[in-house]
Amino acid sequence: MRELSFGSFHMDLEKEILWGGSQQVPLSPEGFQVLRYLLERAGRLVTAGELFQAVWSETSINEAMLERCIWGIRDALNDNAPMPQFIETVAGFGYRFITPKRSVSKRGLGDLLSPNREIEEQASATPGFHFDLKGLEDGAVKGRAVKCASRVDLIFNYGGLLSGTIAKFTGVDLDRIRIAGGELGIAILLTGFTSTDGVWFRVAKFHNGELERPVEFHLQAHQEPVEDAGLRVIFDNKGCVLYEFTISVRLVSSLDDVSDDSTFHEPLELDLDDIANPRERTERTATLWLTAEGNRLRARFYNHQTRESIEFQLDKLSRTTLAACLNNLESLLAPVAEHAVWSVLDNPLAPPADLTQVPAFTECLERVITAGSLLYKELSQDGDFKTILDTANNLPAGSSLTVLTDCAFLPWEILYPDYYHIDQKQKWKSAHPLRTEKLWGCRFRIECLLTTNRRSWKPPFDIHHNSKPYLSVNLNPHIDEQFLESKFKPIQSHEDFCKMLPAEVRQDIHKTGDAIEEMLLSPNYQATLIYFYCHGQNQRAFRENQRELLELDLETRLSPASLVTSITFSCGPIIILNSCSSGAFSPLFLSSFLSCFHEKKALGLVTTACPIPATFAAAFGQKLMKQY
Repeated sequence: MRELSFGSFHMDLEKEILWGGSQQVPLSPEGFQVLRYLLERAGRLVTAGELFQAVWSETSINEAMLERCIWGIRDALNDNAPMPQFIETVAGFGYRFITPKRSVSKRGLGDLLSPNREIEEQASATPGFHFDLKGLEDGAVKGRAVKCASRVDLIFNYGGLLSGTIAKFTGVDLDRIRIAGGELGIAILLTGFTSTDGVWFRVAKFHNGELERPVEFHLQAHQEPVEDAGLRVIFDNKGCVLYEFTISVRLVSSLDDVSDDSTFHEPLELDLDDIANPRERTERTATLWLTAEGNRLRARFYNHQTRESIEFQLDKLSRTTLAACLNNLESLLAPVAEHAVWSVLDNPLAPPADLTQVPAFTECLERVITAGSLLYKELSQDGDFKTILDTANNLPAGSSLTVLTDCAFLPWEILYPDYYHIDQKQKWKSAHPLRTEKLWGCRFRIECLLTTNRRSWKPPFDIHHNSKPYLSVNLNPHIDEQFLESKFKPIQSHEDFCKMLPAEVRQDIHKTGDAIEEMLLSPNYQATLIYFYCHGQNQRAFRENQRELLELDLETRLSPASLVTSITFSCGPIIILNSCSSGAFSPLFLSSFLSCFHEKKALGLVTTACPIPATFAAAFGQKLMKQY
């Protein structure tokens, strides 16, 4: 007799009877087959079409009939649809059996000693997404311990767990990609390993709900043990980052003295959030990675449309030289933020209507383009990075570019590939005319994301999108004292903006440092957008132990270190730090407001990388909030 058991129930597969303990549970023949099909694929999303084919292949049936069948099964199991114990409905996609099954069969001694038993157990295991670690030589791998200098393969697969599985994960979004026959981008950033074939990014392709073929990365362990060795994995779909996590791996000189208990870990269960429907996700054209390995930098570029891949270990550009490079922008950009023209504009977001103000406005633009031109030139001093920059620069106008970094936010939007210098504009005017359409911020849609060595980071998309709009506006009230004669008063304009919001949008306005600090210390604060408009600075020079800083009022300062990360937000808010250079953290120091707000369960951070004119910042911040 062959049975399948779950909870207090078991199914007699030969007689097609469902038992609840010692009592037979009434269930239609179709209901029994549907339950059996779901149970045998426990943990996997099964589409309605798949059930139609498996159970009613020769009979016409519609969605309503299938739903009635599912309700009949739930009634038999006393399963609650809103809080299911057994069968979960994934709206628009199908159903999933969420309780692991137990297979029970009566076998003789010969069956128990069968060499195929392990294979049978693997085949019956709950399918799922997982990474496996496979040594290419004997004695190379034991659990998550790898012998130094060994060659190993990191394998991404879908199916039952294997003996070499080191990470398993589930997620509705991944199932949607699988069922829809989509693609999953997989990037790996290595610590303690190098790639033997230079491939660090691959694409997993799905067809008919299955992975077309396992995805393999070929790695070589370092000659000596490396502290914090591991594999940083980043999943994306159409270039949109879904999830990132680290798989820790221990490098050892010998596996002889390593016990199984000290190396093998239960598979890492990563419950990936259900995020935006892949069909509604905006496809990114390309991704640029800039990551640190000590003081050295590694740059990678991948075009998601052409599949072009480039990777370099940079020789001339390091974290130290990058910090010096960013310091050089200060003298060019600071006068833009302090220019008097911003105090006389009726609309800080529009070119001046008064022709007498045009020369001053143009001077500010020329300074920004000069800074972008010099930055492009300095970064291009490293020939390998120039190759990546030029490749990105050749993307079609309107392309979406994602930048992933663990060491520095650059003002990518001001990059200008042609030579231009404000002090030489007369000499170069004919040969190098000012062309704003060449600014990266005008040509591309750019997002810059911070990746860290945290074990995992799961963006709280669901929590954010399912929460009611709640705006928290936090203002430094003293800023208007600098604009008493101006037509546009920044703080007053924010207050006027809040009065115009629809009544259904909940809002708080805080105008003292004490009130803002109290908000940040409120347990489970439910705002979905937390906006700061205040002074900010990053102690100018990029150097070791540098801290970003916000001036909330004349008496109150806020730094990343002063945020209490144990008190978290409850609705996954977006944070906007609208202040000068509040996001310009040093390549030499890897602490930032972004990291700390992530710890407080924020969805993300919008901030500045350089000094910004106060009136322009105020008008732009209100436009951001209005769009939200």
